[in-house]
Amino acid sequence: VKMGFLSSVEAAATIQEYWSLAGRGSANWGMVVLVRKQIDDWYLCASTASTCYTSSIDYGQAVVFVDIYLRDYVWKSLLNDYLAGGITRTTTNYYYTAIQKAVFEPMSDQVPSTPCIGFSFERVY
Repeated sequence: VKMGFLSSVEAAATIQEYWSLAGRGSANWGMVVLVRKQIDDWYLCASTASTCYTSSIDYGQAVVFVDIYLRDYVWKSLLNDYLAGGITRTTTNYYYTAIQKAVFEPMSDQVPSTPCIGFSFERVY
């Protein structure tokens, strides 16, 4: 599975807009998103939540860190959408808004309506 920012003109402009909304100053900020296979002690992750995340900010290195966990049924849903229509179809997935929120909320406390995150799957033999 690959998860990343989409490179379309609209997505790139939206990503830049939301970085600007964060008002983090003139540093060359970066973002690290780590997708976790399991959650051990995330006491804030309700058993009914499809997507959970934690985040932290390293102001010294100008990096936003986000750890995301997606329940198995979310992965299956994304895979089914990918098989039915590729990366574009994953952006209309039922759980997509929650996933995009997990990435953008730590960045700027706001969530864009424009799809900015894509998923692709590769068959492993």
